[in-house]
Amino acid sequence: MSSCDRQPGHAANPSYEARLPMRRAQVYSAAVRKWVWASLVLACGILLRVPSFLRASLSDDESIYAATAAAMARGDFLYRDVVDHKPPLIYYLYRLGFALFGAFNTHGAHLLLLLAVLVTAGLIGKLAQRERGKSSVDLACGAAAAGLFLVFSTTWHDYDALAANCELFLLLPQTAAGLLLLRSLGADQQPIDRQPRFARHHLTIGLLIGLAGLCKYQGLTFLGVSAAMLGWAVVVRRVGLGRAAAALAIQTAAALLPAVAYLGICSLRGNAKDAVFWFAFNFSYLSAGLDGMLAVRRAIWRVGLIGGVAVVPYGLGLWSAVRTTRSVVATIGHPDRGASLARLEPRDLLALAWLASSALAVAAGGRFFGHYFHLVLPALCVLAAPRFVELWRRCVAARVLLTVLCAVPALTFFLLATVARPWAEKMDGREPPYAVVGARMAALTRPEDRVFVWGNSPQLYLLSRRPLGTRFTFCNYMTGESPGTPTETGDRDADRSSLPDSWDMLFADLAARQPELFVDVAAAGWDGYDKFPVARYPRLAAYVAVHYALVETVSGVAIYRRKIMEQARNPALAPSDPVTRQAESRREGRGTGPAGLARDRAGLAPGRAGVVRDPQEALAVAPDVAQNPGGPVPSGGGPAGSRGGDVGVPRGLGRLSRRACAHSGRVCR
Repeated sequence: MSSCDRQPGHAANPSYEARLPMRRAQVYSAAVRKWVWASLVLACGILLRVPSFLRASLSDDESIYAATAAAMARGDFLYRDVVDHKPPLIYYLYRLGFALFGAFNTHGAHLLLLLAVLVTAGLIGKLAQRERGKSSVDLACGAAAAGLFLVFSTTWHDYDALAANCELFLLLPQTAAGLLLLRSLGADQQPIDRQPRFARHHLTIGLLIGLAGLCKYQGLTFLGVSAAMLGWAVVVRRVGLGRAAAALAIQTAAALLPAVAYLGICSLRGNAKDAVFWFAFNFSYLSAGLDGMLAVRRAIWRVGLIGGVAVVPYGLGLWSAVRTTRSVVATIGHPDRGASLARLEPRDLLALAWLASSALAVAAGGRFFGHYFHLVLPALCVLAAPRFVELWRRCVAARVLLTVLCAVPALTFFLLATVARPWAEKMDGREPPYAVVGARMAALTRPEDRVFVWGNSPQLYLLSRRPLGTRFTFCNYMTGESPGTPTETGDRDADRSSLPDSWDMLFADLAARQPELFVDVAAAGWDGYDKFPVARYPRLAAYVAVHYALVETVSGVAIYRRKIMEQARNPALAPSDPVTRQAESRREGRGTGPAGLARDRAGLAPGRAGVVRDPQEALAVAPDVAQNPGGPVPSGGGPAGSRGGDVGVPRGLGRLSRRACAHSGRVCR
């Protein structure tokens, strides 16, 4: 051993020199174990998300985001020229993905999601460490929390677990805010004059929360977590009440700053009123969801299914949450409440508050979609990590059990997303042949031609790679169908959830953009739109008859092409005999219901020959169209229980819907 390896005072101590290799081995093995565990966790997270790169689109949400981002890339303004009621950040993330892989390619968004999930897992690992990685147990807790998140964020249907949705993106700034919040509370034990970073810390926390809110509005619920932790810090005398109030005020102001900045940009572009309008629609969307026992039954069913698959984080995490809650409750009657609360682990308290706020976010609207449950997973993983490590170190049998409970769900859903995909489609209900119809739409048009899809099938915009024919990527605003509610099955009147202003927006866009194709997926009954045929809406049926001719039917989907102006202006090209017109209507599958009779009375020719009358004249001649523009037919044309033309105003949008919005007719030209 060289003299450089000896420590002062130990040169002649043989026992010390004998112990040096052992100490070096211990240090070396600890470092190796740390990197081995980190590499395994990283590889696991990457491997389990590989199936997301095997399909063009995993869900209708992805198709909506992609079609909206493509419209924005063409110069359309969000909320005015292209519409969805979610916050704006997700569409810009998809645009960034397009910059990497090209327009209408969702793999760029999947890559960004993969990076976000990996970084989030690393932050969750840091959050779960009690001593910042100073002990092997601490490192194990961090690795366990990160690993549980990476594994069980994939253990559900691919359209929920693997899709590039808002929930997984917002977890990155939320987790970063939680980690910074804990560190700032620890630093707040110092006097004020030694806290130069106080305002900067809480400003950063607020900005991170605001960034999460730009991904999804529920991201702002983390302000409640921050308020709870600041309250705890006041009780245990880590910070004064005034200082805590100042911190919460800074965070709240900073959380609103990203939204205010975005609205400022919108005001410069001229779409600020539109952004506010669609933000207000979210209250109507929430109120249209499930409530009462329907919501409770769905919550129990969904939690049972998802928690049964992810039994390790849910079981261990909820067990730890119950124990922490009992400890907090026990301090209420304690004579020295502050000292009792100070003995509790701050990370457990933060995770408990995070779990509670995320559970409220999941329950908002009562829909309980599978991807909503991503919101509660980080808190559960942080709570479950110490119990996981404790069981792992107990005995070999516990290790085997934990390995099986983690590996089997991960492997099962990995296979369902890859080689067993046909079996998964049978379990979920076979997906309509979007690719077939999308390919035909592309073949019938040029890349610059706009198309419009009547239905709830935004996948067709993505797969055909054609620009939007209106501002809408789906037609639920007009029909009132609300996902995750009985309106999908017809057990609830969808008209009450419709947005009357959306009809004016739709027809303004159709007139201005003149889409080359009108694709009627309701004719095939796709995605629940068998209840909303075009014939149920006389104004729409008349518009289609005037401006479009049936080209072909593909997989039950009726594809109409816009008539050329020469035909539309030449009445002689259309048969004048009403019997002939009615026969052509039957032959082309358009029926002879109220809308068909309206066409006959108006003298509209449904065939390819063209149009006899001017559209406005046709509407004037057809009484049921003129009296009920846009809405469903008063009787005989809709499902049982339909309220006909009395289209209800969504709750929360009374004043918005009653007035003629100045922006409703604004379109991208």
